[in-house]
Amino acid sequence: MVAAVACLALSGPALSADNDISLDGSQLGLAWAILFVGILLSIALLPLLAPSFWHHHFGKVSAFWALAFIVPFAFTHASGIVASEMAHAILLDYVPLSFS
Repeated sequence: MVAAVACLALSGPALSADNDISLDGSQLGLAWAILFVGILLSIALLPLLAPSFWHHHFGKVSAFWALAFIVPFAFTHASGIVASEMAHAILLDYVPLSFS
């Protein structure tokens, strides 16, 4: 919940359709792909190679790879868009919405 509030506080103003600010994935270099491959290999290989370590630390390993991408990406690209997308993902995917 703290992360969601922090993301909302850091997010910039909402962008209208007239703004031409977007993230073009085709402009990203190989370093960004290496981070993605790193998390995929961690998810695929660590449960087989180090099951005890993976069972106890999978959240930390995933958080490491996520932060290894998010922090430099926010500094080198449009940080407002990054914060907005993070808040969107956290609120829709991780915060349960039950009104019953």
